[in-house]
Amino acid sequence: MNFIFAILIISGSVLGLFLSLAIGGTSFFRSKANTYLSISILLLTIIMFLGWLNPGTGVLNMIRAIMWELLVPITFLSYFLAHLNHPFLKSKGYKLFYLPFIISLVVDVILELDFSMNVYKLPITIDTPAVRIFFEIEFWLAFLLNIGSMLWALLLIMKSIIDTRVKRWLIILNLMLLSIIFLWLIQELLDLLSSTFSNQIIWVSISILLWFVLYYGIFKLQIAIERKEIREIIEKSKKTSAYQVTNKGNMKNDRQSKYTARLIKLMEQDKWYKNPLLSRLDIATELNISEGYLSQTVNQELGKSIIQLLNEYRINESKELLQNESYRKYSIEAIGLESGFKSKSVFYDAFKMSAGMSPGEFRNQYKTS
Repeated sequence: MNFIFAILIISGSVLGLFLSLAIGGTSFFRSKANTYLSISILLLTIIMFLGWLNPGTGVLNMIRAIMWELLVPITFLSYFLAHLNHPFLKSKGYKLFYLPFIISLVVDVILELDFSMNVYKLPITIDTPAVRIFFEIEFWLAFLLNIGSMLWALLLIMKSIIDTRVKRWLIILNLMLLSIIFLWLIQELLDLLSSTFSNQIIWVSISILLWFVLYYGIFKLQIAIERKEIREIIEKSKKTSAYQVTNKGNMKNDRQSKYTARLIKLMEQDKWYKNPLLSRLDIATELNISEGYLSQTVNQELGKSIIQLLNEYRINESKELLQNESYRKYSIEAIGLESGFKSKSVFYDAFKMSAGMSPGEFRNQYKTS
């Protein structure tokens, strides 16, 4: 079991370092909120790895002895406040939150230059009552700051009016952090939980949190944010879609029934095709006809199935976005999902079957042409 825990902790440490560098150092993820997230992940990685490694002396022990737990709640709180655009983030009172860590850092460095580094000799030891009292004050202050800031952030998130996906992510992240805080409290309060196995529970919990941040909080959330930005650009531009320009005229003919005309209106004006869960039943219900009659009518008058029709609109929508310089910074997956496809794989398969090349090749061809 200890071996499995060690693998999880080491892999989590590598992942945490990678995430902090990727989030903070690449334009794809760069934002004010993600800057705070990058710092938070780096701090958690330091706490987890050095806590598990438990060096006895030297520089690593000195770094481990610093009460980073006084800084982590502030960086995570800043991440939440940045997502919520909360005014407190720019207030003078916000800077006072860093004061406990700064004071603690100064004292810890002075002590550890003796205890860990042997740079000089203080007239006190680690067992001196005043030193023990200081460490106890550090712990309880850190705990209160962590629990207080996370509960306040959770209250603000619950009351906020923001994108549903972002709100769900912030709540889940907050609850995971609260769980780790309570595990940390239990470990400190009970002597039984001071064993190696018990300590590793905390470090494994942090490792799991980092993996969760990678999957849900970075890539999935980033795609959701990109889709929102793409939607806003489209609404502002009010440009005629590529499908309307190239295909609308071809679909009007003498055999077109009122149902087909209404169907085309639903697609071109109301853009129903952008709903990835849109079904034949949904369309038939809206047109007040049966599914069978809908399929028969579309096949006879347009020469294609409902799925083919929807994918044509979606592919042409994605082509327009891939060609437009305004959307160059957004990922191909975000563009595919915003065009109405259920997943990245479905988008890639449909696009390649239609265009004879992948969305990436299509974008690069346009870029170099």
